Amino acid sequence: MRKDTVQFYKKVLKLSIPVMLQQLLNNVVNMTDTLMIGKVGELCISGVAVANKVFFIYQLILFGYSNGVGIFLSQYNGANRKDVLADIFNEGIRKCILIALLAIVICIFLQSPILSLYLADHTTLGYASTYLSILVISFIPFSLTQMYSVAFRVLGVTKMPMIAGFCAFITNVILNAILIFGLFGFPRLEVAGAAIATVIARFVEVAILMITCHKYLDGIYLKMKVDLSSMMKMTIFSKAIPLMCNELIWSIGLNIIFINYSYIDELYIPAITIVDTISNFVYVMFSGVSVAVSFIVGNGLGKGEIEKAKYDVKRLLILALAIYFIGGVIIVATSGFTPFLFSLTDTNALMATILLIIKALTAWTQGYSNTVYYVLRAGGDTKSVLLIDGVFTWAGPVLLSVIASRFLSLDLVFTYILVEGVGIIKVLVATYFLKKGKWIRNLTNTAEV
Repeated sequence: MRKDTVQFYKKVLKLSIPVMLQQLLNNVVNMTDTLMIGKVGELCISGVAVANKVFFIYQLILFGYSNGVGIFLSQYNGANRKDVLADIFNEGIRKCILIALLAIVICIFLQSPILSLYLADHTTLGYASTYLSILVISFIPFSLTQMYSVAFRVLGVTKMPMIAGFCAFITNVILNAILIFGLFGFPRLEVAGAAIATVIARFVEVAILMITCHKYLDGIYLKMKVDLSSMMKMTIFSKAIPLMCNELIWSIGLNIIFINYSYIDELYIPAITIVDTISNFVYVMFSGVSVAVSFIVGNGLGKGEIEKAKYDVKRLLILALAIYFIGGVIIVATSGFTPFLFSLTDTNALMATILLIIKALTAWTQGYSNTVYYVLRAGGDTKSVLLIDGVFTWAGPVLLSVIASRFLSLDLVFTYILVEGVGIIKVLVATYFLKKGKWIRNLTNTAEV
């Protein structure tokens, strides 16, 4: 292997490992929640899973907007324009808080009709409603965490989000045990206890990020007035909106797929939840690469190093495919026993094993497409991102899940194969937009501050 390639991958690992560890902690928290809630009952798993599906939509809308802002933070940092970083960041903070407030209103006043889209069983609906009613308290601190985390990552300081995530993890696990099961004299709150623990953990996480921001991020701080031109605000908005729309379309699409799986048989909701929890560990490994893509490609384009950025993309694609291949092998190797750790019935555990194997065999398509997603985003080609991610989700997996479940009445396994297998076509579409090259742009030369 060439010396410069070795140095490149060392740089990627330096950026990636803290993010991987943070995402690993997040997934361990989710898995611990599921394990503990599973001790209360399978219906509780289903209720919490559905409430988190609703939160997932909100989370991804925030993800889309904050990362749209992150495009400009990355490129202006690469161009050494520290003077405008705080204004770009604060513009992002304000919009993230507005998104959080809107989400809170929706989840309070439209809670019943939304949850009823997923579930018919009244007991399970009750668990979902209890969890979501408490979880909305965390929406504003979570919106701040999202914007701060993006700022830390695109500016190459990936350790602090990891440390904040670790503290949130410890807080969540300890409070989960105490509040779910009523330890040390506390009342046994079960599902409500899990929600309260999550809310407190998110306040801890954002507090750490806000306190440490001034020490580690040069040019990033809170300010009352945003000194950006109307044109610059519109430029940021125009890049962020397609990402927001993409995440909204994509997340709603995933939720419709989940609803169609539930329509086939509501009994298997715990199995599907466990499959998502376990397979997310592969994405944990890739999450670090996604940050490396945003930082390396975004900074390279901001500096005007176009050819180097194109070469780096090839190396990042190879790394992503290797990660997903290794992750897929691990999932297959452990699929025979991991579902049985979650207090599932034998029927659900067997179904989870089958779905995990299907997921593992198609994981590489997700790795390739996700890498292209972050490359296009780093160059500001957000319209192509919308086409290959959000629009394709509806034209592919969503449409197939509707046809398979509602019209052909296929069982869950065959429906799952169709939905996951269509990722091969997504690889071809992503490759087309990557080669098209509209992402190869230096935004600092085109945006007026």
